[in-house]
Amino acid sequence: MYLSYGTFGGDEAATTRIGEEVVAVLRRHGLAPDWNGDSGRRIEVPLTWRRRRFGRLAAWPGGPEPENAGPLKVTYRDYARGRGEDDAIPMPLAAARRTLLDLTPRKGNFATFEGRSGAIVQMIWEDGPRLWLESPDVATRSSRGRHVTPAEAEDLIRVLAEEDRADLARLGDIEVRPWSTG
Repeated sequence: MYLSYGTFGGDEAATTRIGEEVVAVLRRHGLAPDWNGDSGRRIEVPLTWRRRRFGRLAAWPGGPEPENAGPLKVTYRDYARGRGEDDAIPMPLAAARRTLLDLTPRKGNFATFEGRSGAIVQMIWEDGPRLWLESPDVATRSSRGRHVTPAEAEDLIRVLAEEDRADLARLGDIEVRPWSTG
């Protein structure tokens, strides 16, 4: 895949900065872009194209579903794309991460990730767009959370998958929201 980028005014320095930002984002998402810093050269991203699969088949292409396919059970809804799963789907960390990153940042789109012990990290896009992430506390009938970046959300999903805990304390200031009774 080749990516073109630039400015409308033809500012070469600004175009180079845009190229650098694009390359940095691609690398953060696990891709290996090829670009030499020349603002007149497109960014090459080597990819193996495959048809994207959603729902239960996304985690297990070409075979039957395993009994315990992953460390997380994932429920999500992307109203903007008309996609989602109302029933929890077992997913390995990589698939759960893709679910988060593929979620359109529009109000109401959400994802819930549950670990083996029942620990939960859930998130919903709000106006702005701002991503609210929380973990429910049934004992106190409240949720603990805060607004996060997608990178912070990824980190918490990784901790949930690898260590089976919802470690919101690593985020710093946490807000407690009581559940409504009405």
